[in-house]
Order: sequence, then structure tokens, then C-alpha cells
Amino acid sequence: MKKFLLVAAVLLIGGTMLGQEKPEKRTKTVVARYDGNSNDTYFFTNDVNNVEIRINEVDEELLSIYDLDSDDYLGMYFRMIYTIDYVENAEKTKDGKLTATKNPYNKELKIIDMEELKDYKQE
Repeated sequence: MKKFLLVAAVLLIGGTMLGQEKPEKRTKTVVARYDGNSNDTYFFTNDVNNVEIRINEVDEELLSIYDLDSDDYLGMYFRMIYTIDYVENAEKTKDGKLTATKNPYNKELKIIDMEELKDYKQE
């Protein structure tokens, strides 16, 4: 009986973790204010709802046009298109094996196109 309960518990817990499908990659377009960067993350604020957007990566060609590491673009508004991709979030045990975590996927945001809106005024 103990063996049956143990097997049932393992299947239930494992099935719950494995049952979460990877969300599909999405693309969004927003107007956002550039607020700076830190530790390889670029911070923007969505103009519509004032929600912070944390970008993990910017296309290299765009960084050659817009030097987001300088203070020149702080407070400037951009129309930007970014992708939201989901990568597996697994932790390693002491013996190096991967284990599922409470949240099996992390979001990664990448700007694939952007345009500075020089005359833009927030309403």
C-alpha cells in the first residue's frame, strides 16, 4: 500500500510539472520611454499603462544606431517591436541533474526593431 501511494504521489507531482506547456513566442509593439540599463537589462516604461518593461537583449544593429549605454536617450520615447520568448527554467541538484522548478519557464524579451519618436508627447 505504501508503495502504491508513493508511486501515485510521484506521478501526480511529476505530471503537474510536465503538464505545463511552453507558451508560444509572441511579438508586441509598444510606445515606451527609455529609463536606462543595468546588468545587461534595458528598462523602458510603457506609455499606455506605465508598466515597466525589462528587455534582456537588443538587436546589435539597433545598438549601433541607438547607443543605449549612454545617457543620450534617457527619457526619450521609442516605438519598438519586441519578441517574448520562453526558455526552460531548471535548477541543478548537487549531483548535476536538472529538476523542474515552480515556474518552469522564464520570459526573455528582445527588441527587434525600434524608432525614436523625437516629437512624441505623452498624453
